Amino acid sequence: MIRKEREIKVIYIVILAVFAVFLAVPIIRLLMESFLGDAGIGVANYIEVLTEKGFLRAFGNSVTVSVCSALIATGLAFFMAYSIQYTNLNRKFKSAVRTLAVLPMLLPTITYGFAIIYSFGKQGLLTKLFGRQLFDIYGFNGLLFGYVIYTLPISFMLILNTMGFIDKKFMVVSRVMGDRPGQTFLQTIMRPLLGTLAASFIQTFFLCFT
Repeated sequence: MIRKEREIKVIYIVILAVFAVFLAVPIIRLLMESFLGDAGIGVANYIEVLTEKGFLRAFGNSVTVSVCSALIATGLAFFMAYSIQYTNLNRKFKSAVRTLAVLPMLLPTITYGFAIIYSFGKQGLLTKLFGRQLFDIYGFNGLLFGYVIYTLPISFMLILNTMGFIDKKFMVVSRVMGDRPGQTFLQTIMRPLLGTLAASFIQTFFLCFT
């Protein structure tokens, strides 16, 4: 029995090693290629990119849309998870909320773009129904909309799982002790969730930025 466990561990280690090699080799080769230029090995490629006109503006725009997307996705995920864990809403409604929150994860990412264009584009369904385009999707608004849909499932699952481990008896104790509803909310829900909310923001930010 012990021998079989050792053999299984060895197999796992070998698989992880092979995976690490296949993952590391392309990255190392790509990194090495980035230092090769017309004049030989150096940082000329990095200097050219970093000093190129419009680079800082593009970088700033990427950071801005990523921060906004991460904040909105985390906020929406929190309220959706809260509605499931801390409200008396109908079970079917809660099930629908859960399904809608994770559904984008099951769809190809290109689907979000097509859905936004066919719904809110200049010839989109909702544009024709309202007689005008509700907002310009070819720019910041469209990117923001798409990124929120893309990152919402990850944020929702993180927050929902953490909320499931929070002991709801603390809320009862807080109210018995005479705390106001706002204090109870901050102390028994927000405080235990701070780490998860930060992790959600960071993860969704980098998903958008990359």
